[in-house]
Amino acid sequence: MTSFTSDDQLAALTAVADRAASQQDLAHVIGANSADYIRRARGFAWHWPAALVPVPWLLYRKMYPECFLYLAVVTLFPLALSNPVLTPGLSQVLLLTLFLGLRGHMLYRHSALRRIRKADNRELPGARRTRYLTRAGGVSWPGAVLGVLVTACLATYMFAPAILANNCAFDQLPC
Repeated sequence: MTSFTSDDQLAALTAVADRAASQQDLAHVIGANSADYIRRARGFAWHWPAALVPVPWLLYRKMYPECFLYLAVVTLFPLALSNPVLTPGLSQVLLLTLFLGLRGHMLYRHSALRRIRKADNRELPGARRTRYLTRAGGVSWPGAVLGVLVTACLATYMFAPAILANNCAFDQLPC
């Protein structure tokens, strides 16, 4: 039988306090509906916005590195392979849609935790920490609008070559 020392009890209490602080920090970063996001991040709840409009959703949620990675995989990866079957990235879009739909909540939670670690590294006290987390998290409507524009450009990039290859005029569609 194992007995706990006072150091073990202190470590356990510290872990509980850290989890409570982390939940509160997550609520500051995520903002509205934080309890729903935290709950869904633990399971496999389907995330419709992440699946259907990934670029606007990523930019709306201020997940800029993830958006850059998404765009790189969709556009640059097929070009690097120089494979006309993969170009312009439709298969990547479908795979990423499935991934983001299944793991969008978890991905957003990890993004929020990354912001919390930044706040920890800055060692911000009380109210300054809360302000930082609230400002670093939340949503960005300009980002969502930019995401819609980027998605329109990406769709043009993906489908215009196929339409133009059939030598049909846009006013005569369908070809």
